Amino acid sequence: MKRILSTITLVLMAAIAMQAQPLKTKFIDGGGTGLLKAIAVKEAGLPDFVVYRPKDMLHAHARCGAMPLLMFGNGGCSDSSIDYERMLTEIASHGYVVVAIGELQEKRGDRKTGHTPSSDLKRGLDWIVEQSHTKGSDYYQYIDTSRIAAAGHSCGGAQVLANAANPLLKTYLILNAGMGNMSMADASTESLKNVHGPILYIVGGPSDVAYNNALIDYERLHHVPVALADHPASGHGGTYREQYGGDYGRLVIDWLDWHLKGKKQNNGIFLNSELDNYKGWSIKAKNFKLRPGRIETKTMPCKLLKGIDEREYSIYLPGSYNNKTEQKFPVLYLMHGGGESNTVWQQKGYLRQLADSLIDCGAARDMIIVCPEGNKQNMMYFNAPQWRYEDYFFNELMPYIEKTYRADANDCAIAGFSMGGGAAVVYGVHHPEKFKMVYDISGYLRRQPLEFLKNDPSAEWRQRVIEDNNPIKQIDKGKEDAIKAWQQVRWVVSVGDHDFTLEANMDFVKALRAKQIPYNMNVSKGSHDWNYVRPALEDAIKRF
Repeated sequence: MKRILSTITLVLMAAIAMQAQPLKTKFIDGGGTGLLKAIAVKEAGLPDFVVYRPKDMLHAHARCGAMPLLMFGNGGCSDSSIDYERMLTEIASHGYVVVAIGELQEKRGDRKTGHTPSSDLKRGLDWIVEQSHTKGSDYYQYIDTSRIAAAGHSCGGAQVLANAANPLLKTYLILNAGMGNMSMADASTESLKNVHGPILYIVGGPSDVAYNNALIDYERLHHVPVALADHPASGHGGTYREQYGGDYGRLVIDWLDWHLKGKKQNNGIFLNSELDNYKGWSIKAKNFKLRPGRIETKTMPCKLLKGIDEREYSIYLPGSYNNKTEQKFPVLYLMHGGGESNTVWQQKGYLRQLADSLIDCGAARDMIIVCPEGNKQNMMYFNAPQWRYEDYFFNELMPYIEKTYRADANDCAIAGFSMGGGAAVVYGVHHPEKFKMVYDISGYLRRQPLEFLKNDPSAEWRQRVIEDNNPIKQIDKGKEDAIKAWQQVRWVVSVGDHDFTLEANMDFVKALRAKQIPYNMNVSKGSHDWNYVRPALEDAIKRF
């Protein structure tokens, strides 16, 4: 019995060894300039990929320990990495294992190339990770599976983003690629939400067909650190075919060494534009915050709301708040929609990440953002019988914020969504001296016969109060002094083209126009939901 088990064990070990056994190798650019000479390998267990790795894995492990892993997707989603082999070999010579989609080629044109699915990136990753844990494999214990990156050129960059949610990936490199508003290789703008680690975009200037998409992605990424490196002379083709991959190869290694090997001295290249070794390049970065802002949910004393002793609010304080102890900060008040609460701006709008990102990249100044509670007890922001919320806002909430925090009472703005958008507009109409900007996101401005309100027993009184405060009528009836005060406010209206509040918001803009009150209006694709609110919230913070 023992002999049978021993034989089975030997057979299994032989089969495992065959899974990671070179069928063909290729020596490129003298093996690279790194500490280790690298080769390109076609493996028996993964014949439609190339593994770029140190030639002597035992020696490499002795010098470097378990090595980080880079997965790579090719331009055109091609099944050949031959156009990138010089860069990928160079990376491997610096102590990396690189797994690239596509069978090994000896020279360009020696076989017909085809298109690959984005799932191939995961297939290659699963195989190499399995090999790293399998005794008898050439890669056993030689790869550190806690340090994995993914990179891709053009369509290969889209393949990376299509796999962005993979929890094994720690950082991403999108080379001459970006989603913008398009879809490709199973990726789209929605894929950016799955990015969960630092991401680097490299582009080749305006002549690069991916240039604008990369810029759009950069602006949209607020939840992870992101850098964008631009080399206008290289265009869409980059420097991949140059010896050792040229500047692109060096920049990729600098990024990988920073994020996968902990070489923090490299961060100056990406964060401080220390580009003496990168002539003709420019790099910008955001979200690499040492002191991020914070959101706190607290209560304050309340006397003007009947039966309520304390009222809840949430507040965003920028990362500089604790350091700039002598500074007063501008304040943006954010009014939530009906049925929601003060915490929704963080839960659905990712307020902290958004504000941190915009402040960090210089698109917004440091500011305090206050989110009042307007739903509990009575869902109403206006004064009504037994409910004096507008009085509470101006006579209790604002003074409390200005007393408790270093808030600049002379530098305030207000914004809101739906019911909160209506409140922002009405408060701006009633108290224009209080706000430099009023930003209305799909504001509910007047009574509307809405189906979902028919079964709400409290809807009737709320609708009456809303109509009593109709800002369109108030602007229409405005006298000279009021008009002059309204003209000092920056009015911004943003509403989706399929939003049920569209007509009312357009009527409000018409009223502003009739009184020669300056405004900005944005009507774009969207409905009455958070998919529309998030970009509008970003715009509001940037405008303030």
